[in-house]
Amino acid sequence: MNRKEFDQVFNGDLGGMNEKIAQDPEELWSVVQRLNNLQPKRILEIGVNFGGTTRIWQEIASELVIALDLDISKVTVALSENVRLVEGDSTDPEIIAIAKELGPYDFLFIDGGHTYEIARADWNNYSPMVRPGGLIGFHDVKAPIPGPHTLVKEIREAGACCELFIDGKGGGMGTALITRI
Repeated sequence: MNRKEFDQVFNGDLGGMNEKIAQDPEELWSVVQRLNNLQPKRILEIGVNFGGTTRIWQEIASELVIALDLDISKVTVALSENVRLVEGDSTDPEIIAIAKELGPYDFLFIDGGHTYEIARADWNNYSPMVRPGGLIGFHDVKAPIPGPHTLVKEIREAGACCELFIDGKGGGMGTALITRI
């Protein structure tokens, strides 16, 4: 995905609902650039909202995007055939089993429940589904809610290879990318 394609998707309306992608464009573009280098076949996203980032991921993944959310009725963006929406709680064993069956993944994007407990559960349950050398992204690591921030700090202190992408103006909520070893 080049910058022009990214800007068209990012600035487009998500299905006529006058909703926009709830990410900082420069921060998300930094993630997309890393994914362009990774050339992922399969992406797993936890936390879909209206489907804006899912729409970005479908342009990058060559095979499949799995998008998990508690309520997929909010998804208003048109998605391609390589996207499978899965409705349910990311901590539900049945949902975890569905995701595991469809893996392994090259990229996991965690942007669902933002409490420490849910972020930790998503990390524990889904990061093993990412192939070695793949990436795991946590969104909102700079947000005032401590869950993702605290967990990423712990993961970094445990020795994981972690990069933090934020926009140059400091307005993004932060995305940490962790390389799966």
